[in-house]
Amino acid sequence: REVWEALHADPAFAEVAGGLREFLERFGDRCPDELKLEAASYADSPEALVQALRACAAAGQAPAGSGEEMRAQAEALVRERLPAERSALFFAVVEQARQGVRERENNRFERTRAFGVMRRLFTAMGTWLAGAGALADPRDVFYLTTDELFAWLDGHAVSGDLRGLVAARRAEFDAYRLLPEPPHRLATRGPPALSTLEPVARLGAPPPAGVDGVLRGMGCCPGVVRAAVRVIRDPRQPGELAGRILVAEQTDPGWTLLFPAAAGVLVERGSILSHAALVARELGVPCVVGIPGLLDALRDGEEVEMDGATGIVRRVKEADSA
Repeated sequence: REVWEALHADPAFAEVAGGLREFLERFGDRCPDELKLEAASYADSPEALVQALRACAAAGQAPAGSGEEMRAQAEALVRERLPAERSALFFAVVEQARQGVRERENNRFERTRAFGVMRRLFTAMGTWLAGAGALADPRDVFYLTTDELFAWLDGHAVSGDLRGLVAARRAEFDAYRLLPEPPHRLATRGPPALSTLEPVARLGAPPPAGVDGVLRGMGCCPGVVRAAVRVIRDPRQPGELAGRILVAEQTDPGWTLLFPAAAGVLVERGSILSHAALVARELGVPCVVGIPGLLDALRDGEEVEMDGATGIVRRVKEADSA
């Protein structure tokens, strides 16, 4: 926050500050977990934008290859190897796919903007309730359901003690954070609160991560990178990312600002059309997604070699000892 305030106070950075304000006006509703109203957007917490810019500046330069260059090379290869009639059909399908992806991402962005409006409305309600003494903190409003909030405002709530309800809800959420992560696919019997989570096996699931010293996923953007990994669970606190391989369970548009600083991207979940894959290809950053057990297999700072074309990730220590 001190850096953010200094950028706007120093006349030497007037152009930079203006560019940052313009960015926030257009994209300020984006943030990690942007479909959760309680998540702080870049407009709400601009210091998070400073963290992302710092990582990009530390990287020194953009990736060697760009998405456009890689696309041009791939298209030239297709034209060379496919007969003219099949090549024409192929590119017609490709253009339809590109248009579909563009529309999907545009719709997602409009959805994000709608959530931003609702976030501001509920934040204003929380501020008013805190000022009236009904809540201890404006952001406590996000511990209430919409039904509970509007029932209280309309005068027919089951309980008029919003502070007590928030305290109980907060205690529940604090307890949730201490629980182990649930399986990706699960089944319950009876009321979920009284049920034991039962993992559901996937048909044709890949072998557990690292059984043979190799992690396997879906290659989404070509390139071989050997570097230390940065395991990021909270994109608001990415740590030192420059020159490292970004490792995450999954990403959403709020992670996009971190990608230019990364030497490569590894993601536990996702497919060839997932957010991480699309952004990595656009920037030309080698990327592998859909790697089962990735976060359990790798330690922060560990050196690996990834191949964004084949989807193979080798742990360097194990590979060198073999």
